[in-house]
Amino acid sequence: MMAKTAEQVPCVTYLHHQCWHAAGSRSNTHRHAHWQFEFIASGSVEVVRPRGAVDLQAGAAVLIAPGLQHAFRHPLSGCRFVSVKFDGPPAQHGQQLSCFPVDHPCAAIGLALYRLCSGAPLVARGKQRQAIEHLMGAALMSADAPDLSRAGAVDIVGTIGRMVRAQRGGPVSVGDVAAACGCAPRTLRDRFRRSGHGSVKGWIDHQRAILSQEQLRYSDATISSIAEDMGFSDLYAFSRFFRRVTGMSPSAFRRQAVVHDRQRRLHG
Repeated sequence: MMAKTAEQVPCVTYLHHQCWHAAGSRSNTHRHAHWQFEFIASGSVEVVRPRGAVDLQAGAAVLIAPGLQHAFRHPLSGCRFVSVKFDGPPAQHGQQLSCFPVDHPCAAIGLALYRLCSGAPLVARGKQRQAIEHLMGAALMSADAPDLSRAGAVDIVGTIGRMVRAQRGGPVSVGDVAAACGCAPRTLRDRFRRSGHGSVKGWIDHQRAILSQEQLRYSDATISSIAEDMGFSDLYAFSRFFRRVTGMSPSAFRRQAVVHDRQRRLHG
């Protein structure tokens, strides 16, 4: 249960709004003494924490309590987000990390935050800073809704990821996942959709895309070989799938990854 006290007004200590992240990029695992609020405007973000990872899609938000060890990973290119660290009331016992789907008030607060920060300086001042602090106060007050990170959908997400990797990126059906989770396909779809993760089929495709990106980035195999190994009928089918899920062609992704890795070595 999130604190509903207004005794300590949130005070912004850090503001960051990012328009792009290369696929596969990840922050270092860290912790800090501030609250942290993130809103995902587009793309997806994986929040990594000691007891597992949580995947957030566009329109979702996350609130991280002070002192919690965490990291962020961006499995696909083109993520837009806004991040705020702020001082606020002490975390209540058991508070760690809460994720909010698009229909939760915290997600609406995140959208307002993103619109407020778009095109603004990274250092919040004056009325903008006051508005952000009021929004963070509203987020703390609204955050005691069901925690998606603890919902059964997390188990489904993990099951899909393990099955896709076991198949080396090959096809996995909704029926296969339902059987592994011990429920009917319709029950699986309804449970997953209510959690805010979208469709099961979409998530299977998402995991296959992540695996194909890893192959494109870290192996010397040709794109045709990768397509064949992942069970696609031909290069055209794989390219069409990859572009639909990631927004770019396999060859364009591989070129981008090479440039990104070269720049990281030069500046790292």
